[in-house]
Amino acid sequence: MGGTERLWLFASLCQLVLLTCEQHSNPVEVEVRFQSFPSSQDPDSYTLTCRTASNHLVYAEAVDHSACSPQCKMSLRLVEDQRGYKITLRASRNDTALEAKTFNLIPVSLSSLHVYSTTTSALLTWKLHRQQSLSSLSLYNTHSQSITHISSMKPSEAVKSQYTVTGLQPGTRFKVKVVVTTLLKQLNVTLKQRLSLSMETAQCPPDWLANGRSCYTLRRGGLTWSEALRSCKRLAAGSHLADLKTPEDVLYVSSHLLSHNNLLLLWTGLNDQQVRRGTEENRQ
Repeated sequence: MGGTERLWLFASLCQLVLLTCEQHSNPVEVEVRFQSFPSSQDPDSYTLTCRTASNHLVYAEAVDHSACSPQCKMSLRLVEDQRGYKITLRASRNDTALEAKTFNLIPVSLSSLHVYSTTTSALLTWKLHRQQSLSSLSLYNTHSQSITHISSMKPSEAVKSQYTVTGLQPGTRFKVKVVVTTLLKQLNVTLKQRLSLSMETAQCPPDWLANGRSCYTLRRGGLTWSEALRSCKRLAAGSHLADLKTPEDVLYVSSHLLSHNNLLLLWTGLNDQQVRRGTEENRQ
């Protein structure tokens, strides 16, 4: 007879996919670390000077040798300038120069870093020069004023040029703080630049369940698949019947349903329309 029966289920699982990206610039903060030099003499002080590409002096600082234990540390606060800076470290004794080390510093641009946030996760990606590596990352919750995540990068993680943080609170502002390390081995100098980006996790509509990029909600009521499809589309801009692409998505949703005693037969975006359309065309 070729008739088609209408199947009704009593619940529909709807989904909304969200993705945000946000970042802000900050002044360049660089810490210069170095071992005492020269080894054959006994300096009593070190001076750090910083000049622009046009040889304009923008920074000068002196530190007593007694403060170097075991490394000397001096801090620079500059503006981002991709033309770079000329840094000179000079060791002295009784105001007489003993030895100087000079190198160029090109600050890491914030455009080299990107952070993408979902409802409950953040992905940080970066692109650095050969001598540079991202050595640490921390997330600061600006609402609770607390550090929610901190990580010292392993070499294997740094090579991947990306890092993911999960388990974040939806609709929350964070400050992402990273440290980029540059090793100048020939000079025995290490540069540590601190950068900061701001981001906010996406916010699901009220009473929706957040997981990764997606928000889910369960709607009860006897509907056909087509009716459930239209019903989900009316809930929010961009919402649709849930498309559970990975085993992790299925596990997350099913675990939530079980924990609330909602073990139901429900509609999702999975359908056989293309198969049925092909079958009908073959019959014709």
